[in-house]
Amino acid sequence: MLPAKKVWTPHLAVKNAVSTTLEPGSKDLLVFSNGVVVHRVLMHIVVGCDINLYSYPFTRDSCPIYLDGKNAMGCGSIIRVGEIYPKGNERGDWRTDSVGDVRDENGHTYLWVTLSTRTFNPVVTLIVPSILIMMADMASFSLPLGGGERISFKVTLVLSFIMFLIILADILPGDSRCSPLIRCHFCVCLISLVISMIASMLLTRLGADGSVLPFSLPRWRPRRAEPSPPEDSPNTAASELEVQSTVTEPKPVETALQRMVDYLERVTTQDRLAHQRKSFANKLDNVCFWIYVLFYIVYSMVMLYMIKYYMCVVDNLEF
Repeated sequence: MLPAKKVWTPHLAVKNAVSTTLEPGSKDLLVFSNGVVVHRVLMHIVVGCDINLYSYPFTRDSCPIYLDGKNAMGCGSIIRVGEIYPKGNERGDWRTDSVGDVRDENGHTYLWVTLSTRTFNPVVTLIVPSILIMMADMASFSLPLGGGERISFKVTLVLSFIMFLIILADILPGDSRCSPLIRCHFCVCLISLVISMIASMLLTRLGADGSVLPFSLPRWRPRRAEPSPPEDSPNTAASELEVQSTVTEPKPVETALQRMVDYLERVTTQDRLAHQRKSFANKLDNVCFWIYVLFYIVYSMVMLYMIKYYMCVVDNLEF
C-alpha cells in the first residue's frame, strides 16, 4: 500500500468532454511485485454531444465518450473497458437504454451511450393539447355563420394557441442542424387556425352583404342625355297639349294600394336575395369544412411518414 501521489498513474482523459473532474477513489493504492497497480479513479464528465432531436419526443440516439489514455506526444496507455454497470438510467426525461464499448480501426476506445426520451410527459403536454385545439377548430364549423358565435370562438382558439406557444418557447428543444419536427407542427397548426378564422369572417361577410370586401364599391353609371326637341318645332306645342289632356290625377286609394304593393315586392326581393346569399355562404362553408378534413388527413399521414421513415443524419464522432 503506497500513497497515490508517490506512484505514477496512467494519464486518462476524455477528448470530447466539455469539463472533466478527476479525483482518486482513495489516498492509497495497491502495487504488486509484477508491476500491476490497482488504482480507483472517479471522473465526473460533461460531454458535448449532438443528439438527433428531429423526431422529438420520439427521440433515440447515441452519444460517444472518447476515452484517451495518451498524452500530447502520443505516449501513454491503451484502454480496455471491462464490465459496465449503468446506474440511474430511469431519471428525468431521458432514459439510458444501453452503454457499451466500441474500438475503431485506429485503436480508439469509445463508451457508446444510447439514450431515448420518455415520451409520456412530452406527448401529454405538447402533442395532445395541439391535437385537441385542432379538433375544436374543426367542430366549430357546426356553429352558425351569423351572430358572431363562431368568429368569437375561433378568435379564442387562436389566442389560446398563441399563449400555449409562448409558454412552451423555453421548454422546447433548441434549434440545431436537425431541428425538431414538432416546431413545424406547431407552425402549421397556428397557420391553419388563422386561415380558418379568416375564412369564417369572410363567409360571414358574404352571407350578410353578398361581398367579401370590407367596403362596397360605388356603382357609377353615366346617364344618357336624351335629345331635346328644338324650341321652334311645330310638334312641341301639340305634344304639350296632348300630355295635358291625357294626364289625370289618380285617386288616393289607388295610390296607397300601389305603394303597398311596391313595398311588399321590395321586401320579398330583399328576403329572397338574403336567403340566396346565406345559402351560397353555407355551401362554401361546407366546402371549406371538407377541405380542412382532407388537409388534416393528408397532414397526419405526412407527419407519420416523416417521423417513422425520414431520418436526419448527425455525425456524433465529429469532435
